[in-house]
Amino acid sequence: MQNRPSTWRRLESLEKGALVALLTLLVFIVFGGVLIRYTPFPGQTLWTVELGRLVLLWVSFLAAAQVQREGLHFEFTAVLAHTTGKSHVALQLFIDIVVLISFVLFAVGVYRFCGNAVGLNTYTLHWPQVLYPLSLAVGITLMTIYALVALIRHTKEAERR
Repeated sequence: MQNRPSTWRRLESLEKGALVALLTLLVFIVFGGVLIRYTPFPGQTLWTVELGRLVLLWVSFLAAAQVQREGLHFEFTAVLAHTTGKSHVALQLFIDIVVLISFVLFAVGVYRFCGNAVGLNTYTLHWPQVLYPLSLAVGITLMTIYALVALIRHTKEAERR
């Protein structure tokens, strides 16, 4: 994607910035938890475990969305590397359609899961428990958008051939 629209570039920048910030936060949370646990500082460490788990979920699903955006799924690139010509185009479109359908189906379950978590709070921090499945909802939404964009792009490339 050489000529990306500015909205697309802003989304990429926002996503990468969020990943860097969350990874930095995760390092400090884990380091703080170790410091509190193994030094004479008073205090409980349960909040570091709970917050660390939440941040790790957000990092994982945002990173998965970034991998989808970049088209770097190992399994797909390994299979596509062994095809050329029309079979390559057909296989690419087939993979795009299967990935898109699986993301949409997965999203339905994710949004139901989010609905089940509404009104519940986490044990230690007393934050809304919906923050856990919300990370998955945001990630799967981004992955679905990126899969749809890839399908459109590959369809246009197939038409040009």
